[in-house]
Amino acid sequence: TVAVMALSTLSSRLIRIHVREFIFTFVMLTDVMFITTADKELENVIKIGTLAYRNDWKEVKNLASRHMTDRYCIFYWHLCNAREGRLPDELLKGRWGLSSRGLYLTTGKGDPCFSMMYFTDALMEIGDVSQATDCALLAQTVVPGHYSTRMLRRLAEIGVVTGDYAVASKYLNILARTRNHREWADNLLKCIETDSIPDQYLIWRSRTVPQDHFFAQGDIRSSLDIIAQESPYNKVAIDYQLCSYLLDKDIKSFVESYERYYLGKLDQIVNVPDIYQEALLTTVNSDESLRETVEKYHISQEVLTKFLHLMEVRARSENPNVLTEEAAGTYWNYIMAVSLTNRNLK
Repeated sequence: TVAVMALSTLSSRLIRIHVREFIFTFVMLTDVMFITTADKELENVIKIGTLAYRNDWKEVKNLASRHMTDRYCIFYWHLCNAREGRLPDELLKGRWGLSSRGLYLTTGKGDPCFSMMYFTDALMEIGDVSQATDCALLAQTVVPGHYSTRMLRRLAEIGVVTGDYAVASKYLNILARTRNHREWADNLLKCIETDSIPDQYLIWRSRTVPQDHFFAQGDIRSSLDIIAQESPYNKVAIDYQLCSYLLDKDIKSFVESYERYYLGKLDQIVNVPDIYQEALLTTVNSDESLRETVEKYHISQEVLTKFLHLMEVRARSENPNVLTEEAAGTYWNYIMAVSLTNRNLK
């Protein structure tokens, strides 16, 4: 009798899971059919998130590059470049306005569930599993039916990355009872049992901080600071930090962070991106400071030559259009564009 009751209870739970899967799939399909004619922008939002969910990063970047006015596409454009180690190199091609908003997604009250779900993709790459957990749990509360297998998968992955296999197994066992995620969950459970964790999770693990820290939800800069301090060779997190300052034109904070996390550390093992060197040269105000800056930060001859040429053009012409054309593709061009925009606003 007990066995029959237990079997009956299990069966009812499985039925509820499959019904929820069916309803969610039906809603998603009907929504996509509707927005195909009603809202192409929302269609792209759903499509790019789905491609990322499937780890089809080549197509994610391809789609993002074709819709660089959409904040989610810009967000994934930056994330794809960060995964390739090219976030600073491609930074100015993916601007959301004149600020760092395109690098991150907001996850506060009133923000759509897409923001919370998609932002976990960047947080995992950065190594911020604490905020990734918060976003995944929060997304669970706002999606239709308060149930998202995508976020259950994320929570399972976080458990694997942090080494909390009990938590990971809990979510994997739930997913193993679903039709669409059974194979994935079973494979990851076997990896845990045989201690053969996939490389991607080991990479994420190497970027995480060893202990929890407390800061306000959504305070990504404080989080990045902590990660950079405790994981000084986490280039992804440090690049996100430095690039956010560059997009916000906060040169003072950029230089402070560069000296703290890059100078004498990362610059010893990787080539310093041109955009960082260009930003460092914006602090020059005399011939003496130029020599000191070039020497201290090891400015390359190519970047220095471009900078000196731009100074010559500036000395010869007061026409702002000439300056911006000469500085095309550089951080100096971005700084001047901001200056001109602010002047026009006044």
